[in-house]
Amino acid sequence: MIMILRSSPCFKAISRSLLTVGTALLMILSLPSDDLSAMSVDNSGKWIGWKTRLDPPASNAIEKKFSSESRKYTFKGTGYSYYADGGTHASPGVYFDYSVTASYDIGTETAKETITISGSNPPVNPPLHYTGTYRSSKDPWLQKNVQSSIVSQSGSLIPYVQQLGRPLSAGALTSAQMAIFKKDALEQAKILEISEPRENAQYSSKNDMLFMVKQRIPDDLEIPAVSSIMLDIRNMNNPSKSKAKIIQSSSGGHVWLTTLPLEAGSWRVRSYIYAPIMELPANALWRSFVVTEHNTLGKPPVQPPLAILEPKSGGTVLQGNNLAVSLSFGQPVKPGQSLIDIILRKYTVTAPGQWPEPPEIRYQQTQSISSSKAILSIPGDALVDAGNYQLEIVFFPNGKSGANVISSTAKQEFKAAGIKMPKIKRLSNPQQ
Repeated sequence: MIMILRSSPCFKAISRSLLTVGTALLMILSLPSDDLSAMSVDNSGKWIGWKTRLDPPASNAIEKKFSSESRKYTFKGTGYSYYADGGTHASPGVYFDYSVTASYDIGTETAKETITISGSNPPVNPPLHYTGTYRSSKDPWLQKNVQSSIVSQSGSLIPYVQQLGRPLSAGALTSAQMAIFKKDALEQAKILEISEPRENAQYSSKNDMLFMVKQRIPDDLEIPAVSSIMLDIRNMNNPSKSKAKIIQSSSGGHVWLTTLPLEAGSWRVRSYIYAPIMELPANALWRSFVVTEHNTLGKPPVQPPLAILEPKSGGTVLQGNNLAVSLSFGQPVKPGQSLIDIILRKYTVTAPGQWPEPPEIRYQQTQSISSSKAILSIPGDALVDAGNYQLEIVFFPNGKSGANVISSTAKQEFKAAGIKMPKIKRLSNPQQ
């Protein structure tokens, strides 16, 4: 009875419909180009295979949020797939819905995506999921053919996913949509950040006011070099006392400094690019602060319980040399009681199509802390190999014993190489 059922046309049609879901998803998520069709030829010369169409998301189905540190995307769309045999027999098509949540961390060059597949014809129940983490020197949602290395993968879609060197959801976007993303990312990179004065801080009128403005230029974008910026300083109590000042670029680049005398009162300031091309002032963010006649200091910035000052995030150190580690603690340190755990891991970058190897612990130690700042050294034999490393520090302000153990964790990723090379921003010459 089972043999008769398996040989029946009805059973074959049902089987093809069920297989369509999994194999169609394989076609959807593994092909690197916008042409999501694949055909093969059998021994008789007839073509057989899956043909799949992944529709790009509609403009109203895309949301994005950019900052100087990260870019976040959410979008969704629909797709269709069917199986054809020799051009004459085709099983019923599969319609499906997909949704994507993705992000790119600019400082660590890390891309992440979560994909959910659902549908109604036939139903995909429960929905299928996929989560991937990649290392990528460029944002793969800003341009096509960005190569990345896989760090980790998980989810029920794993059996249907080829391990390509790129986030899978990037293939759903059109070149035009990516161009819009890139344009918005360029606009975000032009926004200047005011480090001083700090938000809602109080300063004394007996000292000149320090203004510090910075610009963060992502490594995966090219923007014109800024030669001068505008400081727009408003007195909220007496508008006639407001000031405007043009500041030339400092020798270090991307940092502008000046001091100005300000009288007591409520103030706010914004800054925008003035040359070579003036940006719209409306895009600049206001920073509010107060100047008083008293000898007062500005409110200190919020300091995390633990911060890794050295090595720098995304920086490069000399392989085989001792690694200098500099730490700062925002939470009170208790001499003889506070402890830190130090863990240094090395990551192996795998080629597309290979499973990533687990990180290797190269150094691990526990030591006591006696002050709010600490400098320690990791032996050079822990960094004898070139590659990607991660330093993890766990801070125990009250020690590891007791009913309620309090801890804070900080992680920093960097590279080791034969020659220590500083990062160079790519800038175009405004004179050209």
